[in-house]
Amino acid sequence: MKRLFSILLAAVVGLFFVGCYNDLDDPGAAKIYTDADFSDLQYWSIKDVKEKFIAANPSYTSNNGGVYTMVVQENAYTRGKVISSDDTGNVYKTVYIYDEETQRAIELKLNTDNYLFYPIGSMVYVKLKGLVLGNYRGMISIGTYSDDPKYANGNILTRVMRNEHIFAGKEIGMKQTDTLVVNSTN
Repeated sequence: MKRLFSILLAAVVGLFFVGCYNDLDDPGAAKIYTDADFSDLQYWSIKDVKEKFIAANPSYTSNNGGVYTMVVQENAYTRGKVISSDDTGNVYKTVYIYDEETQRAIELKLNTDNYLFYPIGSMVYVKLKGLVLGNYRGMISIGTYSDDPKYANGNILTRVMRNEHIFAGKEIGMKQTDTLVVNSTN
């Protein structure tokens, strides 16, 4: 009887591990998000996001140096094309997304190695509810709560929070109009 019990126990344990097997050599493709995935949310263009931030902070101006925040309470999302890369370290813990339609860009305050998840020229969707809009040196950004009172918002550092709010869309490539060469005239 003891031997039969041992054999059954070994069989159950073996089936458990086989049932939990994941094919790591051939994983499924990552989901590519589209507007349809957010049809239950209100769409805010990047221009709308910035206008709502300014409306919530009437004393904000891009050059007054104050710290202003706005926690998004609405079930809304925004989207934009990635126009920056932290691959070489020039843009640290940040992804800039650009809305071609309104010709506006905004900073997403994330963690490092963003170029692996959000390559240049790909769409990114951001579920805004619960995130914090803030400003730093005149630039409005999307992030989370900051522990430092000198900063209006902080970086989305955890994978759990990133997976709740930031979603990769299809790669659509860059156009000449997506970049601006800065010179003395502009």
